[in-house]
Amino acid sequence: MGSRKTTIFDRIPLTEEGLKTVPKRQLDDAMVLYDTRQNKHANGAIYLAGFVIECLLKSLLLCESIPGFNKRRRQI
Repeated sequence: MGSRKTTIFDRIPLTEEGLKTVPKRQLDDAMVLYDTRQNKHANGAIYLAGFVIECLLKSLLLCESIPGFNKRRRQI
């Protein structure tokens, strides 16, 4: 049998709080880059902002599809 690749989710339990922490950190980084007002950082800020949106969408999908996850509607 072939070896199975492991993912970060095999090593670290996926929690609602974790789903909020990653995008929050990335958004903070994007805002720091944006606030420098230097064009050389614009691509990094745009990339991180897109990553934040991706993380938030994934967290919403996971919260809807995994039994036992908190179903209350709250701001993430």
